[in-house]
Amino acid sequence: MRYLMNVLRCSGMASALILCGCLGDNRYASPNPVDGQAPPEPPLAGVPFIAVTDEYSHEGVNAQNAKYTDSDRFRIYSNSGYSPGDLVDAYYKDEERALEYLESAYTYFVDEWGFRSPALSVYSNAGPYYKMNVYVTDLSVPSENTVGAFVAGQMLSDVGAGLSFVRTLRDHELINIISPQVLIHEFGHTLTFSEYNWSSQSNTRAWKETVAEWVADAYLNSPVYNALIRKNGWDREIVFNSPRKALRRAHLTIVHKKNKYAAWPFLAYLTKNPDGIAGLGKMIVPNLHRQHQHNNETPLHVLERIIAPVTVQYVLGRYWARMAYFDINHDSFHYPLNTPLPPINDTQIAENYSHNWQSLGGGEYQVLPTRQPMYGGANITRLNILRDNVLGDDVKVQVLTADNTIKGFTATLSIYNATTEQRRYIQLIEGYAKATLSADESAT
Repeated sequence: MRYLMNVLRCSGMASALILCGCLGDNRYASPNPVDGQAPPEPPLAGVPFIAVTDEYSHEGVNAQNAKYTDSDRFRIYSNSGYSPGDLVDAYYKDEERALEYLESAYTYFVDEWGFRSPALSVYSNAGPYYKMNVYVTDLSVPSENTVGAFVAGQMLSDVGAGLSFVRTLRDHELINIISPQVLIHEFGHTLTFSEYNWSSQSNTRAWKETVAEWVADAYLNSPVYNALIRKNGWDREIVFNSPRKALRRAHLTIVHKKNKYAAWPFLAYLTKNPDGIAGLGKMIVPNLHRQHQHNNETPLHVLERIIAPVTVQYVLGRYWARMAYFDINHDSFHYPLNTPLPPINDTQIAENYSHNWQSLGGGEYQVLPTRQPMYGGANITRLNILRDNVLGDDVKVQVLTADNTIKGFTATLSIYNATTEQRRYIQLIEGYAKATLSADESAT
């Protein structure tokens, strides 16, 4: 069953954040993974991990028929001129640079953060620790998001060995082997595979891409990445996955096949925990994996158990309220983001998250059918305040569902002061809220 927020009544013009939808309960047979906890690293720091030899062979590639470059915990394979499979040549300096990215990411997420090591087989916490293989390939895998495009990287796994590996694209125009956003996105997939409980679960499939994007973003804003590029004099990676995408597709399910690469700010919010909710914080992403019951439940089911008695709907409401002005304690988020937000009557209405309503007259608005919020989704609408009071402008908001009830949704009035950059949030009680805005304040 899906509850669709229907009518917004407002004075001074206002908006609301709405959550609605349903949860599935399809179940699949469960394999028998290890317990998912992160075991200690080998006792001697800096000792190289074991290279994969007989554990598996990807397309027949091995140390005898391909070039390879090693670091302590990774091996990059490229074409030696007669290598099997789809390996292509790679510059040695590119390989060295890629290995530095991967090693620093491993240090950050495994040694410092506490994720389970992808160097371990999913079948054992006792070791040994294996080097992860990275194959530089002509990666001809069509993208599911862009017609005519191909993926930049891919994580695969060997089920028998319980180990993951990465393929990355290198061609004459796109050198993703030295793109940390691509490399560490794929490394993020290896962390999810190592944690294992999400494997073979249809209701976690889209979330895997969201986690991988979150891992890449966390790395690109991490002390280890900043130290690495300063040490080597490298340019900072230009991040192409803007949080604007999350707002434009806010009406979709919180993680959906059409927004799975854009939903990562939700995981950033859970990790940063600006609202101080018990159970959230640094280990929430690992715990969403470890406490999954491998029964095809969604990560939101897991989240609800972790934060009980707080509800997921409350957390989602706080997240979207803060995202109205990018207030989730993210290191690189600020409002506005580089350029002003699009106006309400933007010509690109289909992608404009500000345009969610159609006017019914008399100060009433109805959500557009194409923008009706799905489960965990929201309508985020910038207000057009009619300034007529030097002492402040009153804004009143009332939200009702189609049957004129106030059940099944959470709504918040988000207010931003352009001078002080302070935000305040007023949750609608029984579908109603009001606030007085200063001349420097805007509302959503």
